[in-house]
Amino acid sequence: MRVFVSLSIACTTTFILIASAVLFWLISVDNSRKTTEYQLSIMADNFAADFNRYKDMAVALTLNSSVQEYLSFPRKENAKQYYTYASLATEMLLSTCNLNPNVYAIAVMNNQENDFIIKLHNSRYLSSFKSVYKNDFSQSLPLGSKMLRLTYNNAYTKSDIKTLNIYFPLYSVNIINKQLGNMCISLSNDQLFQLSHLPAGENDSCLYFLDSHGTILAAADTSVNKMPFPYFNRITNESGSFWVSRNLYIYRNIRGWGYYLVQKIPKNALFVNSVHIFLLLMVVILFMVAAGIFFSDKIVNIAYRPLNNILKAMDLVRADKLGMRIDKTRLGDDFASLAAGFNKMMDEIEHLVLQIKQDQQEKSRIQLNALQSQIQPHFLYNTLECIHWQALADGNREVAKLGMALASYYRLCLSGGKDIIPLRQELQHVKNYLLIENMRYGNIIESEISVGQELFKVQIPKISLQPLVENAIKYGARLKEGIKAYLKITAEKTISGVYIYIVNDGNGISEQEITRITGLLSQTAADSPGYGIRNVHRRIQLFFGTEYGLSFSSNAFGGITVCVHIPYTSAASGEGVPDDV
Repeated sequence: MRVFVSLSIACTTTFILIASAVLFWLISVDNSRKTTEYQLSIMADNFAADFNRYKDMAVALTLNSSVQEYLSFPRKENAKQYYTYASLATEMLLSTCNLNPNVYAIAVMNNQENDFIIKLHNSRYLSSFKSVYKNDFSQSLPLGSKMLRLTYNNAYTKSDIKTLNIYFPLYSVNIINKQLGNMCISLSNDQLFQLSHLPAGENDSCLYFLDSHGTILAAADTSVNKMPFPYFNRITNESGSFWVSRNLYIYRNIRGWGYYLVQKIPKNALFVNSVHIFLLLMVVILFMVAAGIFFSDKIVNIAYRPLNNILKAMDLVRADKLGMRIDKTRLGDDFASLAAGFNKMMDEIEHLVLQIKQDQQEKSRIQLNALQSQIQPHFLYNTLECIHWQALADGNREVAKLGMALASYYRLCLSGGKDIIPLRQELQHVKNYLLIENMRYGNIIESEISVGQELFKVQIPKISLQPLVENAIKYGARLKEGIKAYLKITAEKTISGVYIYIVNDGNGISEQEITRITGLLSQTAADSPGYGIRNVHRRIQLFFGTEYGLSFSSNAFGGITVCVHIPYTSAASGEGVPDDV
């Protein structure tokens, strides 16, 4: 029970721990996704605000009259006037630079004159500006459906500092759709700067800035700049997320401009937020497991203490202490019933052991008596045989016949030391006894033995019928009055065994007397009345079982019929018994 309870607690807590870990991980992923989406949303809104401000700056410069006059006035008509317009336009560019300190350079390209005016943060790059402009403009991409084009590089700074280069077409305010030139604004963008200079994220995390075609314009990992984003086809909405391998990608559109911010978060990084909570939970659960096992062990000990007492009592019984009994007090109803059953069982076992001891003692006594009855006749029947032969020598045949019958009688008592003999030999023993009795009392006994030869081999304890015949003669013949007794022995075989009947005519007997004789069979004292028939009854039961033995009934002749019930067990051989006695 302790093992079962401990395993149940361990399995339950393990399941709870795993379920909690999965739940915390899912919550951590969801929280990380929501946090990242919120951060990207703020960054996207800031980028949109910057781009709108850059556009407004370009539109304001486009509409400026000095810039328009510089772009639209032909230099060949009045060069002096042309340079005057150029100077005024340059002052406007200077004023714009002063108002926007993050502007590195601003230039207006005149398509009609193939000329430009410029305000540079560092004038030493003035000689190479035109070639840099042509090269960078050719690599720029339009900002979605807007007229602006954009690059992000260090083309104009010639250093590690990158600038956001915006190109805007300059149209005439007087003639529709007539492009007079282009404007180039090279400026620093704090957000792009921070994005490009972010420290390398733990577990390979990274933030990407993509254009509308999926090209990486800026990233913390500068090695992927200007490379196509490999999972751009998974970006289908303004915002969302998707899993690729072991990485979570969260994206956000810069509203109105077609650009995207994409945050890459490796799966391992998602565990960082929940690892401390998970460890704390694991410690709490392990403590609960230990406490649960400890208290369950105490409860099991208290609940099963009565059962342990019963088991200890059974161990003492196994050590042959049959007098052991269990105290039923303070055991509870269930265990009290079990203890009562145990005590009753031990009472019955003690009674059975005592009964077995008594049966063994009685059997030993019977066997000793039988042995004594065998030892005594040895000398006697040898002497009787000598008398038999001496009587024959003297011509006294009656004495010789009596001596031979008596010798045969005692020889059968020995039976070679066997306790069980064939019915044939037992009937021969009865015949010899009847012969002796008739010679003693002048043929006062009339007998008839009617047993089929098929039953001669049936096994029976020796000297079983002779004591019964002796009792039949004793209570059936009135010897002093000279009245003869009639005795008949028959046998039959049934499904339940063999029944041998000894019938006498007697002087009549009541049912109370038969009941008294039957009651003698259950007595055990050696000096109690009916020892002979009781001895026969007990020997049959000891050899064959309690379902066999003697029974008594009155008969039509006015006497008693003794029934001997034995099992049908065959001997090795058997010979017939003469009909006459």
